[in-house]
Amino acid sequence: MTALDHRLVVVACSWTDERPRLRVRPPNAASSLVDAAGFRLHYRVDDVPVWHCPGRIPFRSGRGDYIDCLNRPQPDGRKCVDCAVAEATLAGSLHHAHVRSAEELDTAVDKHLRRPNILYLAGFGDGSIKIGTSTAERTAKRLLEQGALLAAVVAKANDGIVVRHIEDQVTERLGIPQSVGVARKLRGLVSPMSADRLAARLDTERERVHDLLDHEAPEGVTPTLEPWVNPDHGRIREEKLFPYPADLRRDAHHLTIDYLVGRLAVVVGRSGDRFVIDLGRIFGLELQPGDFDPVEITVQDSLF
Repeated sequence: MTALDHRLVVVACSWTDERPRLRVRPPNAASSLVDAAGFRLHYRVDDVPVWHCPGRIPFRSGRGDYIDCLNRPQPDGRKCVDCAVAEATLAGSLHHAHVRSAEELDTAVDKHLRRPNILYLAGFGDGSIKIGTSTAERTAKRLLEQGALLAAVVAKANDGIVVRHIEDQVTERLGIPQSVGVARKLRGLVSPMSADRLAARLDTERERVHDLLDHEAPEGVTPTLEPWVNPDHGRIREEKLFPYPADLRRDAHHLTIDYLVGRLAVVVGRSGDRFVIDLGRIFGLELQPGDFDPVEITVQDSLF
C-alpha cells in the first residue's frame, strides 16, 4: 500500500436516481459513488496543493455514466486538455443546436434533441429565476443538479430543437436568464427570500412566459403548469445556515455533510455550527483524510 492510497479526490456530485451522492476516488484509481449524507470531509491539504483532472460525464451511450481521467489538469485550468475540449464541444453543440442544420449536428446530439423536451422556470433561495430546458424523463434530476428550491414546467415540446428556440425567445423578450451563478445560490441558502415571495415571483414569471407562448408558441409546443418542490425545501427554510468562512483548498477542515442542494453542501462543523460550502471548490483537489485540528474559523451572520 502506497501513500497515495490514503489520499482522496472528490470529482463530482451525482443525482443518479435522484439520490445525492459524491463521486470520489484515490489519486491513481477509478472513482466510485458514495452517499453524500454523513460523508466526512475531515482532511488537510498539502502546503503545495496537488490537483487532478476530475474527469467528465460522457454524452454518447455505451460509455458508462462517468469517464475517469488520470491526467494532470492544464496549468491554468481545472481539467486536462482532452476533458476540457470534450466538454466545451458538447456544450457548444447543445447550446447552438437550434441554429444549425441537422447535417451539422453530431449523430448522438441530434438523437438526444429529437426526444420530447420540457421548458421550465427554476427558482432559487435569493429570488433568482431562470429559464431552462430538459428532456422530459430527467426533469427532476436536472432541477436537483442545479439546486433549485421551487420550479414549474411551463411548456412541453415535441423535441429539443423547438424548445431551445422558445428558451432563447424568453430570454430575449422577457429578460429571464438561462443560468444562475453559484454565489447567488449560496446566498439564497444563507439569507433566503421567504417561501411565499419566491413562489409569487415564480408565478409572475410563469404568467409572463405563458403570455408569450399564447402569441409565439410554434407548432408542437403545449403550455403547461406542473409545479415542483425540492424535497429538502422545508428544512432549508427552517434552519439558520452560515457560509463557511475558511478556504476549503487550504489547511485542515473537520466537516460532515448533512445534505446537498445541487453541488452546495450543508455541513456540520466540529462546534456543531451548520455551514454551506461549494463542493466545486475542491473537485480534483488531492485531500489527506484524517482527524486533524481544523483551521480556526469565526462564524458571521453573513459574509455577503
